[in-house]
Amino acid sequence: MMIKKLLTIATAVAASTCAFAADLPSKKGAAVPAIVAAPFSWNGFYIGVVGAYSFGKTKNSISGVTLTEFDVDGVMAGGTAGYNVQSGNWIVGLEADIVGGNANGSGAALDPTSNYPSIPSATVNWLSTVRARAGLSMDRFFVYGTAGYAFGSIKGSLTNVTEIGDSDNRTATQTRTGWAVGAGTEYALSQNISAKLEYMYVDLGEKSVFMPGPLGSDLTFDSKFKTQSIRAGLNYRF
Repeated sequence: MMIKKLLTIATAVAASTCAFAADLPSKKGAAVPAIVAAPFSWNGFYIGVVGAYSFGKTKNSISGVTLTEFDVDGVMAGGTAGYNVQSGNWIVGLEADIVGGNANGSGAALDPTSNYPSIPSATVNWLSTVRARAGLSMDRFFVYGTAGYAFGSIKGSLTNVTEIGDSDNRTATQTRTGWAVGAGTEYALSQNISAKLEYMYVDLGEKSVFMPGPLGSDLTFDSKFKTQSIRAGLNYRF
């Protein structure tokens, strides 16, 4: 009987203790809201460096008859600058660049003024574009198309073998204009730095070239120049 009374008292004390503990204020703080990162912004001005492998072709002709056609390729490097405006996931902007290097090539032909062998060659002194860019961003990833104005300096040379086995050299340098079109991708490595990879096609059209020669053997011909390039670069966004 005594044991039963003790069990009853112990049960009552335990119940009252639990009730008292339940009424005590909790030491847990308020729930902390989750931090959501702001979407990356491509807005603003940027500058950068760009390197390219250029592979082009020049074609020379007189009155529509092809004299020679050969490849002009090499590594080029330079700088770029641009400005982006972003609305939602869409981005539009303007970009300008200039590259120079050792893109060159040569071929073989007959000099139409003498019918002796000649070696024509071409070198791209520099190449520049001013283009619009437009595309879609996926946070730090940007895919775009681009098109615009292109101009560049092309140096042409012609080495002829004369009747007595000597050679004479003729050169002409021209600044040409044309158009450019391409596409690329850009990825933001940090808040200010991004890396890009792009393809560019440039057509500097057809232009008449005059090369003076000895003893009245001046040569005038039509020359076309087109080039493609794979470019990689780093941009710094302000």
